[in-house]
Amino acid sequence: MRNSLLWVLLVLVLLLGAASWFGHGKPTEVTDLPWQVERLPEGASRVFGVTLGRTTARELDQRLHSVPRVALFESSNGHLSLEAYYGTLTLGMFEARLEVTLDASAGTLRAFAASAIARQPTVTGAWRMELTEQTVHEALGLPIVGITYVPRVRYDVDLALKSFGKPATRIEVADGQTYWLYPDRGLALLRHSDGRAMLHYVAPSAFPAVRARIEGMAGDYAKRG
Repeated sequence: MRNSLLWVLLVLVLLLGAASWFGHGKPTEVTDLPWQVERLPEGASRVFGVTLGRTTARELDQRLHSVPRVALFESSNGHLSLEAYYGTLTLGMFEARLEVTLDASAGTLRAFAASAIARQPTVTGAWRMELTEQTVHEALGLPIVGITYVPRVRYDVDLALKSFGKPATRIEVADGQTYWLYPDRGLALLRHSDGRAMLHYVAPSAFPAVRARIEGMAGDYAKRG
């Protein structure tokens, strides 16, 4: 049902452009679609109106008219990451959950952790730290370096190929879970065998680190198998 709906929406995108072309001489531009990644000079990219590494969370707030929940996470190995969660939004023509990773120095992350007002465990084994109002204000001024987009619609293989094209590489990281890698766009698409998907965007210049992490996951999976 969801896949049928997406096919209908894809056709509507084409029809809207065609109708506008014949009616006014210019096609209607449908933006904020998950496959619309604009490659920029010097290994940069733009998606959903965000220039990765430059656009701040506050600027995205203004664009989306939405204020995120900002939190600091500490993984089981002590790695700190600063994230802003926007919840479920409609971007372009599709509904999805949106979360961004913010660029902060190691010193800034440690300072934020030291001033956190609460810590809660998560199901992944990481700790989620609640930040002070002042810290959240500072965090919103930091640039976005990663975007995680979880669409409501499901992507079977044919639909994923139709939407995103053939990936440069496919890497299986768990039973029924395969990453499709598009390094030139800075996109890693995680597909489950049931069609559920999670899309992770970084600047193409930062993609080697993402690929290395995914290959590490694949190596761990191979050892378990």
